[in-house]
Amino acid sequence: MDSTNVQMVRTNKIALALFNVRMDPASARACKCAILGRIAP
Repeated sequence: MDSTNVQMVRTNKIALALFNVRMDPASARACKCAILGRIAP
């Protein structure tokens, strides 16, 4: 798989997550925990 393609998919997933966070504040907390967990395991 192309590295640029992987980067694009990753960016799209992040954008989709941010969009979902705006629509559903309850999932925002879980999303934030997942992102923070990924940054600092």
